[in-house]
Amino acid sequence: MRAPKPKVVTPDKKEDSWLGVYWRPAASVVYLIICLFDFLFFPLYSMATTSTLREVVMIIKDMPSDSQNIILNMRLAGWEPITLKGGGMFHIAFAAHLATNNLFRVKQGFDRFRSGGSLNSEEPTQYHEEEPENR
Repeated sequence: MRAPKPKVVTPDKKEDSWLGVYWRPAASVVYLIICLFDFLFFPLYSMATTSTLREVVMIIKDMPSDSQNIILNMRLAGWEPITLKGGGMFHIAFAAHLATNNLFRVKQGFDRFRSGGSLNSEEPTQYHEEEPENR
């Protein structure tokens, strides 16, 4: 007589869309891209395309003095990060959003671990039950 095979029962999982499952990493990547462009790529582009003072003076020498002041201030000011305007509220809000959701995710992992499951969210919890013997 053969030994009964254990039956593997996995908990029911909802079928979520890609966005429903991976929105936290997607939000982190979006935030990273925004920061890279605002603090690295746009300042480098701004520095590379800025005219020298001599070129600016040659362009504005025949303009009225009010226009000259405006153009000089615009051309020589350099890049100001857009996300830091308003006291950096963009970074505060995005960091709070990501932090609270990631803390919730960590709490879910600990709860699953305490209930006998795995900390890895990709691996389903498996329960082994013996099949009843047929007599």
